[in-house]
Amino acid sequence: MNVPKAKTKPGVSSFALYSLVAMAVCFASLLCMLVMLGRVVVIPEQHQQYIPEPHQQYNFLKFEDIVIDSLKGAGSVIVAYKVKIPKIDDKDYIMKVTWERYLEYSAVETKTFRLLNEPPTSPSIPPLIFNIPSMTNPWSKSDLPTLGLDETEAKFLLTSKNIGIQVYPLVPHSDFPDSKNLPELARFMSSLLTALDFAHRRNVMNCDIHSTNLAYYEGTTYMFDWNAAQIFAPNQVKLHQEDENKRILPPETVNKDSLHVTVSAADVWATGRVLNKLLCDSKVCTMPKRHRHNKKLRAGHALAAWMMTKDPHARPSAAELLKHDFFKL
Repeated sequence: MNVPKAKTKPGVSSFALYSLVAMAVCFASLLCMLVMLGRVVVIPEQHQQYIPEPHQQYNFLKFEDIVIDSLKGAGSVIVAYKVKIPKIDDKDYIMKVTWERYLEYSAVETKTFRLLNEPPTSPSIPPLIFNIPSMTNPWSKSDLPTLGLDETEAKFLLTSKNIGIQVYPLVPHSDFPDSKNLPELARFMSSLLTALDFAHRRNVMNCDIHSTNLAYYEGTTYMFDWNAAQIFAPNQVKLHQEDENKRILPPETVNKDSLHVTVSAADVWATGRVLNKLLCDSKVCTMPKRHRHNKKLRAGHALAAWMMTKDPHARPSAAELLKHDFFKL
């Protein structure tokens, strides 16, 4: 005869086990909810330095929120447009579109700007407010972005399967000061060297300093092009031929056997080249005799010569240059 088994109540140990399981499930659910709410974000330590602050990027934006206004210019790597973003405000912005064959530059610029935009920031380096390092080209079958581009540039853009975009505030711009306005030229150079010192202290080298990549307005020099930049280790002492920009060649990069230089020295040389051009009215830079009594002008030429010292080891840092007499007279 089958005798039905008596029902027994769970023991104390079983009850405790069930309680622990229930608590674990609740904790896991709560953790998931916090992650969903964005309150718990696990970021690998080595990547944390590249995460922008919330006020520096508008993460709610989409590409469709950008309204093209007009073409600003085109280079060998990018096309730049003046754009509007009604979701933010009615101000003007710049959108840089990188062609597919140069998407590595888009990734470099995104990474560099995130590092440079970490607080405390520099007023000379505009914030990267929105970016997509690589996306499907929405204009591949459109002629909208080709307005103002020559045939080759339009072909590069429209045949790219993927593009990269970065959006920054449009910085105001006025004519660069020259030897006719030395106090203003000193302010221009002081702002530029301060920004360069800021970047070098964060181990970032611009690699592409020339007048077309700079803007100046009311005492502030803006450095807005960082797609050729390098992030280097503090003890790095080699500037490799394949890494640096071919348009700006410090003397030490011409000879492949003499590349053992501090990487920041090349930026200093390029900055000296900018100053030298602003001080000179011709390719051959000679100071007219009638101006040789001008102490500030002489100091300006001495500063440019110091920055363009042939031996990279003898070139000063940006911080040292800011102590020069040109900024005191």
